Amino acid sequence: MIIRRAEYSDLDALVNSARFFFESAFSADNDPVVMQDYMNTAFTIDRFKQEFEEPDSVFFIAEEQNKILGYARLRKNPEADHLLSGSTIELQRFYLDPSAQGTGLADNLMQVCLDFAKDIDLMWLGVWEKNPRALKFYARYGFKKFSEHTFMMGHEAQTDWLMSRRVNTAGHSS
Repeated sequence: MIIRRAEYSDLDALVNSARFFFESAFSADNDPVVMQDYMNTAFTIDRFKQEFEEPDSVFFIAEEQNKILGYARLRKNPEADHLLSGSTIELQRFYLDPSAQGTGLADNLMQVCLDFAKDIDLMWLGVWEKNPRALKFYARYGFKKFSEHTFMMGHEAQTDWLMSRRVNTAGHSS
């Protein structure tokens, strides 16, 4: 298993994997038409190219034998800055292939993300309130809810919990 920073040449495979991971994670709990509409907007080559080229954005991919089994995206996003103090980075995406769940890959990928953000005060994320597996995983890593926001899955409004955790502990008591 290798976890590395994604390169521009990875985009086609990354988009295909991302679509599959997202659909696997949420299709059972969402209207199929709404899911497809959302995926056809959020999971396209053009969208991922924009995200890849966005300043202060990085994708990590976990692969085995050239097959992507997971990925994460970190980015600077000021959306929650008014609710948090210090420097922040958003863990905007964190997904695994269903076959890789429970293998320890999520722990390894999370550690890569935390290591990348080691000089930043806080890492934050949004996670669907109806995703107990993800909520439990993030809580295990010390993420705590600090707010909520609306996530639009197509035309359907869903509630995401905003969660954060301290990354850089220099000068702070834990």
